[in-house]
Amino acid sequence: MEGISSRMSTTYGTPVQDFIIPEDYNSIEESPSSSVNWFQERLDLSDEYVSKVINVREDLFSNWKNYHSGLTPSQIEKVKTFSITLTHLLSYLNFRHDLMMNILQNSSESPHHELTPLTPPWIGTSLKSYIESQGVSGLEEVDRWVQGLRWSDPF
Repeated sequence: MEGISSRMSTTYGTPVQDFIIPEDYNSIEESPSSSVNWFQERLDLSDEYVSKVINVREDLFSNWKNYHSGLTPSQIEKVKTFSITLTHLLSYLNFRHDLMMNILQNSSESPHHELTPLTPPWIGTSLKSYIESQGVSGLEEVDRWVQGLRWSDPF
């Protein structure tokens, strides 16, 4: 029995606690504030960071998250884009928290060869820095890249 329980605590060598899986994918549409909160808690993303990405004052973003007021419909769409992109990336990384944190925080090396459609758009920087500097357009570029890899369609 010991062998069975030890195998259940890992999946292909990865401890179960290293996986983060959103409980409900529909929450992005139904409750974008819950979705963004979920990502912030698990990926250590501050209100300051998310507000910069979606180009909204931090106090407005924080009030919206806590009291569900203060953002325009177009700003809420930006929050949804943020959550959708991170969901797609997390899914592509098989819901592995360690891989997601690694890709968010560590700078990727600039290639010494020609860039291709398979080259990540954040090459030379961390994904977190890239998204912060590029905002929603960066999120959309990352999402296109992930979807292109996933469906073998390099744009």
